[in-house]
Formats: sequence, structure tokens, C-alpha cells
Amino acid sequence: MDFPLRFGDELRRLRHEAGLSLDDLARRVHYSKSHLSKVENGRKEPSDQLARQCDAVLRAHGALRRLGGPVRPHEETPSTEQTPTGKHRHPLAQVTEDWTLTLDGSGAGRLTVVPVDDVSAAEVSHWNASAGGGLSAGTLEGFRAIFGELRRLGQRQSPTLVLPATLAQTHTLRRLATTVSADERPAVLVLAARFAEYAGWCLQEAGDDRAALAWTDRAAHLAAAGGDTQFVAYADVRRALVSLYRHDASQTVALARRAGAAAVDHRIRGLAAQREAQGHALGGDEHSCRRALDQAAEELALAPVPAGTPVVGTSSLSDPAGMARGWCLYDLGQPAEAVRILEQQLGSVPPNALRTRVRFGVRLALAYADAAEPERACAVVTALLEPAVHVDSATVRSDLARLGHLLTRWRREPDVRELLPTLHAVLHVPSIS
Repeated sequence: MDFPLRFGDELRRLRHEAGLSLDDLARRVHYSKSHLSKVENGRKEPSDQLARQCDAVLRAHGALRRLGGPVRPHEETPSTEQTPTGKHRHPLAQVTEDWTLTLDGSGAGRLTVVPVDDVSAAEVSHWNASAGGGLSAGTLEGFRAIFGELRRLGQRQSPTLVLPATLAQTHTLRRLATTVSADERPAVLVLAARFAEYAGWCLQEAGDDRAALAWTDRAAHLAAAGGDTQFVAYADVRRALVSLYRHDASQTVALARRAGAAAVDHRIRGLAAQREAQGHALGGDEHSCRRALDQAAEELALAPVPAGTPVVGTSSLSDPAGMARGWCLYDLGQPAEAVRILEQQLGSVPPNALRTRVRFGVRLALAYADAAEPERACAVVTALLEPAVHVDSATVRSDLARLGHLLTRWRREPDVRELLPTLHAVLHVPSIS
């Protein structure tokens, strides 16, 4: 196979330049001498993990990552978007009727409830919206409170549970924007953009990247109509996250840089730099990654505490740049350092931020596995399996699948042998949507 052979030749050349024997390299990357010999001779394809760690140990600045075996693409999870009859149900759900809600641009609505065992007993409710008379006191504050509660709920449960309400609130605010005065309209549109962006996040977490990008586009258009150029820039940070999970390092960096160039707001500039760092880490460019992480920390330190509107981006991390540093070190092939930082950062995540704890906890388990500490990886992830089912995240599942693949190297270890069947079962739990 020509592709792995090129990798093996370069690995051997760099190893000799570094004055390392196969035994030396094997000890540093936690793979066997026999395995490395087969890779160097082209008889075995290098995994992404091996390429990443060899790149870091031999200071290849991403060269081995680019030559290495193909990165497994983000596993697409079937879309959880429901059909009009809502038949995508959890097999244990005792649902006895199908609901179809239709909202049109004029604000009119129609709800059809059909008992599954008696179609003739369908119940139909419909209404027309009034033109409205502007915003009453406290209206936007009420919608902001709803937004905050939906975000908090999304930290504890499946994104498909909060998605319908999020979509409905987006539609309601878009409709409201057509009925208020010109002075009131921008604030309504900008809040609608926040709901639309959150809908995109829910759809990405549910495994539908295409719909996630479409709703991110809607959010950007609503923000632009409301005059919020900073939130338009933030939309590129969200698009970059989709690219990151698709393992597209160059697109992640390009979108993050575009966001940073367009943003004036310190928080959005910081989040853009953080995403750029993650893209550089994915591509094996340590120098650019560390520079972007430093920039992210500086910008986020300058960001004022928001008043009145929920914070843009994560609200569960007190130090987003610090957590991103641990994430990046793992992708750069430095698992021991990643473990140190991720453990420290996880200690400051609130207990009720379940999704955040699961996402970064699984990253910690991956780092332990890459550092050849399978027992600790098993201990970390075992505590996360039940919460992982609750939050039902496609992006977390992709990391859990990666962890399961890594742990097969130690399948004879008692802890690993006990964990793998349970992990496999969790990865195949049907969506609760």
C-alpha cells in the first residue's frame, strides 16, 4: 500500500534524525515496537492517534498527521427531525396520538391531534393572530427568560426535547417583529436570531449537520436584519464548530479567522480565536494553536459580563480558553498534559451542566487512553455513561466511539473487558426523540 509506506518512510527518517530507536519511540507513544515496525515497513496502516502522537514526539509540525491514515469521519447520526406525523418515537414511549402543528407567516396556526387507534376522532384547533399593538412592558424579558431556561434544559436532556419549543419561539419572535414599531423591531429580530442559533446547535447535537448550518444561516440573517453585526460574525464560529467535528481543519481555521476579523466584541473575538486554535490542533500546527489560544485568553479576559441577555457561546465554562487548551493538547498528541488541564478545568464545571461535564469528561478519558492509562480512562467514562444517554449528543457519541476503538488495544485488561460491552450498548441506545 503506497499511502502508508510514505508515512512509514517519513516516520523512519524523522526517528533517525531524532536519534531514537524503535524501542525509544515505542515507549514514548505507548505502542509496541512490533506495531511501529509494521507501520514503518508499510505492512500496517497508521491510526490517527498514532500519527498524532508520533508527530508530537518527533516535532514534525503536522507533517506526519497529513501523511497518516485517514481520520475517521464524524459518524453521521440519522436526523432526528420528525416527520409531520411524529412517528420517530422511543420504543418505550406510550404515545397514543400524533400531533401536527403548523404555523404560517401571518401568525395563524393549526394544531391537529390524531389518536393512533381512531383516525376519525381527529381534533383540529386553529387560530389567527392579531396585528398586535407593539411590545408591552416585560415582553422581551419574558422571551429572554424562556431562552435561558431552554439552554439550561439543553444541558440536562436530549436536544430533541428542547428543539420544538426553540423553533416555535423563533417563529413567534419573527412574527412579532412584523407587528411592532420600527424602533422596537431590531431587539425582537436579534432575540429571534439567538433562538435560531440555538436551534442550529440542537440540530448539530442531534446529528443533523445540514440542518444545523441552515438554522445558523437563518440566525445570521435575522441578526443582520436587526443590525447586530457581531452576532453575524459569531455565526461563523458556530459554522466552524460543524467543520471541526467533520475533521476539516482548514475550513475550521478559515471560518474562525473570518469571524475574528469581522468581530469587535471581545467575547466573540475570543471564541473565534479559541475555535481557530482547535482547528490548528486538528491539523497538527502547534505553534499556531498556542498563539491562537493565548489570543483567546486575552480577548475573553477583556469581555465584560453581559447584562440582560444570555451570554453568547457556552455559559457553563468559567474559562473557555483554558478548557480549549486541554482539548487542543489532546489533538496535538500530548495526552499527559491534556489530562492535567482537563482534570483541572472539569473541577470548575457546575454539577448541573451535565452536557458540558460529559463532553469534556469523555475527552479526558480519551487523553487517559492515549497516555496508556486504560484503567483511569475506564473509571472516568464509566461515571459518564448514564448522563451520556440523558444528553443524547451526536458529537459526544463520536468521541465515545473513538474511545471504544482505542480501548480495544487493552481488551484483555479486566476494566476494559468489563466496560466495552456497556459502552457498545450505550452507543446503540435509540434516540429518545
